[in-house]
This record gives sequence, C-alpha cells and structure tokens, in this order.
Amino acid sequence: MNGALLNDKFFFKEHPKGNLTQQKNKCAGCKKPIHQGWFSSPAYCRYSGKYFCLSCHKNNKFIIPARIIKFWDFTYYPISEFYYHFLKDMYYEPLFNIAILNPGLFNTLPNLMKIKTLRQKLIFMKDFILTCRDKDVLLAVLGNRFYVIDTDTDFFALADLVEIYKHKFLSWLRNVCEVWVKHILDCELCKAKGSYCGFCKSPEIIYPWNLRVTTQCSRCKSIAHRSCYNAEKCPKCIRIQERKAISRLTKSKQSHSLDSFPKKL
Repeated sequence: MNGALLNDKFFFKEHPKGNLTQQKNKCAGCKKPIHQGWFSSPAYCRYSGKYFCLSCHKNNKFIIPARIIKFWDFTYYPISEFYYHFLKDMYYEPLFNIAILNPGLFNTLPNLMKIKTLRQKLIFMKDFILTCRDKDVLLAVLGNRFYVIDTDTDFFALADLVEIYKHKFLSWLRNVCEVWVKHILDCELCKAKGSYCGFCKSPEIIYPWNLRVTTQCSRCKSIAHRSCYNAEKCPKCIRIQERKAISRLTKSKQSHSLDSFPKKL
C-alpha cells in the first residue's frame, strides 16, 4: 500500500461512512480498482471511513481515538494496514488535549483530575530531579513517558487513556511521585533546593509539590505557604520592583551627569 496517498495524522472526529462511488471504485490506499462482488469485497476502515482492497486492509483491529474521546469506547475495530501501523507508532505521543476535545470527561471520570494533580506535582519535582546526580536512575521510572513532566497536564497519549480505562495509570503516577518525593527528602543536594516562606519567615523548608500547603507566585515563581500568600504583598516581587526602580534611578542619574558636562566647541 502506498502510505503517501493517505493522511498520516490523527483524526479527532469520527469519519462518516463513505461509499465506493465516492472513491471512484478505487482502494483508498493503493488506488487499484475494487468492486463489490460475490467473490471479492472491499474492506471498510473504521478509522478513516474509507474502503480498501484486501492487500491494504488485512482486518487488523485497533482502538479508534475519536470514539475514545467522545464515547469512552475502547472497542477494537477493523482498520487498514496503514492506519493500524500509524496508530501503533503514535501510541505514546501526547496529542490529545482533553480540556479542548471533551472537557466533560473531567466530570464523568473523577480520576482524571487526580491524574492532572499528580502530574503537576511531578512537574514541580522535575527541577529537583534534573539537577540531581542520580537523575538518570530517577528518570528511568518514567519509562517512555517522559512527556508527563514535559507537557501540559491536559494532554494525554493513547497509551495513557488505555491505562486510565484499565485503572492502572493513576497508581503508576502515584508510584512515581512516591519514589521521587522519598529521594528528594533523603538527598541532601535535592533537599537543599527547598524554599522558605517569605511571608511568615518560618524556618520550615517547603516544597512546591505540596499543593495543599504551598502555592507559587504567578509573577516571580517563589513558593510560599498557601495560608500566608498575598499576591499584592509578595516579598520577592517587591524586592524585584525595588531593584528595578533603583536601576532606573541610577541610569537616570548617569544620563543627567553626562548631559551636565560642557560640550566641546
């Protein structure tokens, strides 16, 4: 089959079933003539909504992304050889933004919100892990899912959705979180990267992934106790603004001094 004749992309909406006349009685893959008859019949691809010859469609079955997103349907349907291999190749690509494609899933599947929260915690931990001498061992627990700490938490791969359906993905994320938290709290290098609340000046070390206790300033990214935080009185933001004001004043004075020198005749 000539894959170049097909669209190698995800279809986020299910295609309506076409007919052979619309395809000019030709295979959607190799473009060879196909006919409905007693001894031969075209094979329908549920993914693309098109018909294929039996060389291009061998009745291999796979889940249909659009049906998962819309109906949470993980039934395996017959699809053409090209799209069968395409979907397998793209299995671990985080292409599905659930918040855009079907935000209602967050209401019908409560674990999705728990998964988003755990991923946000891992994203906060990433800065600790990536600068640790043991990072290779710690990153290995992600397997081929490094994207869970490198993409927006609304994005999922087909593999993730299947694992969520099988009630496995949440427990896997919890395990990764437990491994990373234990390491950070036991590792002197990582533990030293914790923060102190600039509001209450408590000597307690706080960490950004403890979302119930801490929060991050949206402007300066500093970490503070959630109960202490006040966006209008953030100490780090105030210091940044003061430094900027001093810098502007210094530049203004330097410019004024230069202007006061007598100009050469």
